[in-house]
Amino acid sequence: MENQDIIGELKKYISTPRKTQSDQLNELFTALAKAQAEIKPVLKNKNNPFYKSDYSDLKSVVEASRPALAANGLCVIQLTESEENAQYFITRLCHSSGQWIESRLKLAPMKPDVQTLGSYITYLRRYQYNSLIGVVDTDDDDGNAAMPSNGSKFITSDQVKMLVTALSKKPQLNDYLLKKAGINSWAELTSDRFKEAYRFVLSEINKGVQP
Repeated sequence: MENQDIIGELKKYISTPRKTQSDQLNELFTALAKAQAEIKPVLKNKNNPFYKSDYSDLKSVVEASRPALAANGLCVIQLTESEENAQYFITRLCHSSGQWIESRLKLAPMKPDVQTLGSYITYLRRYQYNSLIGVVDTDDDDGNAAMPSNGSKFITSDQVKMLVTALSKKPQLNDYLLKKAGINSWAELTSDRFKEAYRFVLSEINKGVQP
Protein backbone atom coordinates (compact mmCIF):
# COMPACT_ATOMS: atom_id res chain seq x y z
CA MET A 1 0.00 0.00 0.00
CA GLU A 2 1.29 3.45 -0.94
CA ASN A 3 2.18 5.96 1.77
CA GLN A 4 -0.63 8.27 0.68
CA ASP A 5 -3.13 5.42 1.03
CA ILE A 6 -1.83 4.59 4.50
CA ILE A 7 -2.13 8.21 5.60
CA GLY A 8 -5.66 8.35 4.21
CA GLU A 9 -6.68 5.26 6.16
CA LEU A 10 -5.13 6.58 9.37
CA LYS A 11 -7.04 9.85 9.07
CA LYS A 12 -10.28 7.89 9.23
CA TYR A 13 -9.42 6.65 12.72
CA ILE A 14 -7.52 9.57 14.13
CA SER A 15 -9.64 12.58 15.04
CA THR A 16 -8.04 15.90 15.82
CA PRO A 17 -9.71 17.66 18.78
CA ARG A 18 -11.60 20.72 17.60
CA LYS A 19 -10.03 24.01 18.65
CA THR A 20 -12.27 26.29 20.71
CA GLN A 21 -9.82 29.18 20.95
CA SER A 22 -6.81 30.73 19.26
CA ASP A 23 -3.31 29.85 20.42
CA GLN A 24 -2.91 33.27 22.05
CA LEU A 25 -5.62 35.13 23.99
CA ASN A 26 -3.78 37.98 25.72
CA GLU A 27 -4.98 40.78 23.43
CA LEU A 28 -8.55 39.49 23.37
CA PHE A 29 -8.71 39.26 27.18
CA THR A 30 -7.28 42.76 27.58
CA ALA A 31 -9.86 44.17 25.15
CA LEU A 32 -12.70 42.21 26.78
CA ALA A 33 -11.77 43.47 30.24
CA LYS A 34 -11.96 47.06 28.97
CA ALA A 35 -15.28 46.41 27.22
CA GLN A 36 -16.78 44.80 30.33
CA ALA A 37 -15.88 47.91 32.31
CA GLU A 38 -18.13 49.89 29.97
CA ILE A 39 -21.07 47.46 29.77
CA LYS A 40 -23.74 47.99 32.39
CA PRO A 41 -26.21 45.33 33.60
CA VAL A 42 -29.20 45.15 31.23
CA LEU A 43 -32.69 45.65 32.61
CA LYS A 44 -34.99 42.64 32.26
CA ASN A 45 -37.64 43.59 29.71
CA LYS A 46 -39.35 40.29 28.91
CA ASN A 47 -41.38 37.74 30.85
CA ASN A 48 -41.49 33.96 30.52
CA PRO A 49 -44.99 32.97 31.76
CA PHE A 50 -44.16 29.25 31.72
CA TYR A 51 -41.25 29.60 34.16
CA LYS A 52 -42.68 32.75 35.77
CA SER A 53 -39.39 34.59 35.33
CA ASP A 54 -38.15 37.81 33.76
CA TYR A 55 -35.21 38.17 31.39
CA SER A 56 -33.47 40.54 28.96
CA ASP A 57 -34.10 39.75 25.31
CA LEU A 58 -31.30 39.37 22.77
CA LYS A 59 -31.96 42.74 21.13
CA SER A 60 -31.53 44.70 24.37
CA VAL A 61 -28.42 42.73 25.33
CA VAL A 62 -26.76 43.34 21.96
CA GLU A 63 -27.69 47.03 21.97
CA ALA A 64 -26.22 47.45 25.46
CA SER A 65 -22.93 45.72 24.67
CA ARG A 66 -22.12 46.26 20.98
CA PRO A 67 -20.76 49.84 21.28
CA ALA A 68 -18.25 48.80 23.97
CA LEU A 69 -17.24 45.70 22.02
CA ALA A 70 -16.72 47.63 18.78
CA ALA A 71 -14.75 50.36 20.54
CA ASN A 72 -12.31 47.73 21.78
CA GLY A 73 -11.90 45.82 18.52
CA LEU A 74 -14.28 42.97 19.43
CA CYS A 75 -17.12 41.37 17.50
CA VAL A 76 -19.41 38.35 17.88
CA ILE A 77 -20.18 35.78 15.17
CA GLN A 78 -22.97 33.20 15.57
CA LEU A 79 -23.60 30.27 13.21
CA THR A 80 -24.67 26.64 12.95
CA GLU A 81 -22.43 23.78 11.87
CA SER A 82 -22.95 20.12 10.94
CA GLU A 83 -20.64 17.40 12.19
CA GLU A 84 -21.13 13.61 12.32
CA ASN A 85 -24.90 13.74 11.76
CA ALA A 86 -25.35 16.38 14.46
CA GLN A 87 -26.01 20.12 14.37
CA TYR A 88 -24.13 22.56 16.59
CA PHE A 89 -24.68 26.21 17.41
CA ILE A 90 -21.50 28.23 17.73
CA THR A 91 -20.87 31.69 19.16
CA ARG A 92 -17.41 33.09 18.54
CA LEU A 93 -15.90 36.18 20.16
CA CYS A 94 -13.26 37.68 17.86
CA HIS A 95 -10.64 40.38 18.32
CA SER A 96 -9.08 42.58 15.64
CA SER A 97 -5.72 40.92 16.37
CA GLY A 98 -7.09 37.65 15.00
CA GLN A 99 -7.46 36.05 18.44
CA TRP A 100 -10.75 34.32 19.20
CA ILE A 101 -12.63 32.06 21.60
CA GLU A 102 -15.91 30.22 21.08
CA SER A 103 -18.77 28.40 22.77
CA ARG A 104 -20.22 25.35 21.02
CA LEU A 105 -23.48 23.59 21.94
CA LYS A 106 -25.26 20.68 20.27
CA LEU A 107 -28.70 21.53 18.93
CA ALA A 108 -31.32 19.39 20.66
CA PRO A 109 -34.76 21.07 20.48
CA MET A 110 -37.68 19.32 22.16
CA LYS A 111 -39.67 19.30 18.88
CA PRO A 112 -38.44 19.12 15.26
CA ASP A 113 -40.79 21.82 13.90
CA VAL A 114 -39.46 25.13 12.58
CA GLN A 115 -41.12 27.29 15.24
CA THR A 116 -39.62 25.32 18.10
CA LEU A 117 -36.20 25.31 16.44
CA GLY A 118 -36.37 29.08 15.91
CA SER A 119 -37.20 29.74 19.57
CA TYR A 120 -34.52 27.30 20.68
CA ILE A 121 -31.82 28.97 18.56
CA THR A 122 -32.88 32.42 19.78
CA TYR A 123 -32.41 31.19 23.36
CA LEU A 124 -28.99 29.74 22.53
CA ARG A 125 -27.93 32.98 20.83
CA ARG A 126 -28.74 34.97 23.98
CA TYR A 127 -27.36 32.35 26.38
CA GLN A 128 -24.00 31.98 24.61
CA TYR A 129 -23.68 35.70 23.91
CA ASN A 130 -24.20 36.60 27.58
CA SER A 131 -21.78 33.90 28.71
CA LEU A 132 -18.94 34.88 26.37
CA ILE A 133 -19.27 38.64 26.83
CA GLY A 134 -20.11 38.57 30.55
CA VAL A 135 -23.37 40.51 30.14
CA VAL A 136 -25.77 40.28 33.09
CA ASP A 137 -29.38 41.33 33.42
CA THR A 138 -31.02 42.94 36.42
CA ASP A 139 -34.52 43.67 37.68
CA ASP A 140 -36.17 47.01 36.96
CA ASP A 141 -34.37 49.56 39.13
CA ASP A 142 -37.68 51.32 39.92
CA GLY A 143 -36.09 54.75 39.62
CA ASN A 144 -32.87 53.89 41.40
CA ALA A 145 -30.87 55.12 38.41
CA ALA A 146 -31.84 58.67 39.42
CA MET A 147 -30.36 58.24 42.91
CA PRO A 148 -26.93 59.64 43.83
CA SER A 149 -24.03 57.35 42.96
CA ASN A 150 -23.51 56.39 46.60
CA GLY A 151 -27.01 54.86 46.61
CA SER A 152 -26.36 52.64 43.60
CA LYS A 153 -26.39 48.88 43.95
CA PHE A 154 -23.37 48.43 41.67
CA ILE A 155 -20.02 50.17 41.72
CA THR A 156 -19.57 53.31 39.61
CA SER A 157 -17.90 53.41 36.20
CA ASP A 158 -14.91 55.16 37.80
CA GLN A 159 -14.53 52.33 40.29
CA VAL A 160 -14.76 49.78 37.46
CA LYS A 161 -11.98 51.66 35.65
CA MET A 162 -9.84 51.56 38.82
CA LEU A 163 -10.07 47.76 38.87
CA VAL A 164 -9.47 47.42 35.12
CA THR A 165 -6.49 49.79 35.27
CA ALA A 166 -5.00 47.87 38.17
CA LEU A 167 -5.28 44.65 36.16
CA SER A 168 -4.18 46.10 32.80
CA LYS A 169 -0.55 45.10 33.26
CA LYS A 170 -1.54 41.53 34.11
CA PRO A 171 -4.69 40.75 32.06
CA GLN A 172 -4.28 37.03 32.65
CA LEU A 173 -5.46 37.60 36.22
CA ASN A 174 -8.78 39.13 35.16
CA ASP A 175 -10.82 35.95 34.63
CA TYR A 176 -9.24 34.30 37.66
CA LEU A 177 -10.20 37.17 39.96
CA LEU A 178 -13.70 37.54 38.51
CA LYS A 179 -14.30 33.86 39.14
CA LYS A 180 -12.94 34.16 42.66
CA ALA A 181 -15.32 37.08 43.27
CA GLY A 182 -18.24 35.04 41.88
CA ILE A 183 -19.14 37.50 39.11
CA ASN A 184 -18.91 37.68 35.31
CA SER A 185 -17.73 41.29 34.98
CA TRP A 186 -16.57 44.09 37.29
CA ALA A 187 -19.77 46.00 36.51
CA GLU A 188 -21.60 43.33 38.59
CA LEU A 189 -19.64 44.12 41.72
CA THR A 190 -21.83 45.68 44.40
CA SER A 191 -20.72 48.94 45.98
CA ASP A 192 -20.34 47.40 49.43
CA ARG A 193 -17.67 44.98 48.09
CA PHE A 194 -15.53 47.49 46.20
CA LYS A 195 -12.96 48.34 48.89
CA GLU A 196 -12.38 44.70 49.74
CA ALA A 197 -12.15 43.72 46.05
CA TYR A 198 -9.76 46.55 45.18
CA ARG A 199 -7.45 45.70 48.08
CA PHE A 200 -7.55 42.05 47.03
CA VAL A 201 -6.70 42.91 43.40
CA LEU A 202 -3.72 44.99 44.51
CA SER A 203 -2.51 42.28 46.86
CA GLU A 204 -2.73 39.62 44.13
CA ILE A 205 -0.79 41.81 41.71
CA ASN A 206 1.86 42.59 44.33
CA LYS A 207 2.28 38.90 45.06
CA GLY A 208 2.54 38.13 41.35
CA VAL A 209 0.01 35.32 41.61
CA GLN A 210 -0.61 33.44 38.38
CA PRO A 211 -3.96 31.68 37.92
